[in-house]
Amino acid sequence: MRRSSLCMLMLAFLLLIVCSACAKRSALDDFAAGGIADCGFDSWVRTWLDANHNGRWDQGESSVPDVAFVVTDLRTRRAYHIRTDSSGAAQFALWFVECRPYRLEFVALPPAAFELTTPSRAVATHGDTLRFGFVRRGA
Repeated sequence: MRRSSLCMLMLAFLLLIVCSACAKRSALDDFAAGGIADCGFDSWVRTWLDANHNGRWDQGESSVPDVAFVVTDLRTRRAYHIRTDSSGAAQFALWFVECRPYRLEFVALPPAAFELTTPSRAVATHGDTLRFGFVRRGA
């Protein structure tokens, strides 16, 4: 009786190993294992002082630091907040369990002394760099 119990236990253990190797992995399993690098969103924002008011970042134009942005997932409507650094740049990155194409809207909130020379809103997909030009208010 004891020998048959041991055989049954070994058989159950082997079946467990074989079945777990055949089981389909989910994105959550991969995430827990440190994977799914393709299930994320990474985008940059650059801000600059548009000296000639043409809406394009030309050579020699300086950056505008400390610009706030509201970033909204267009599917879920969840909002995030970011701010540019001293070089006028901000990176926005998220990791997702669900792999799908992501589209996020970036809305610039100009500092009090500035106004935009470019649209205040832009939609980004993974890998995009969005650019926002500013001039001093009243200039």
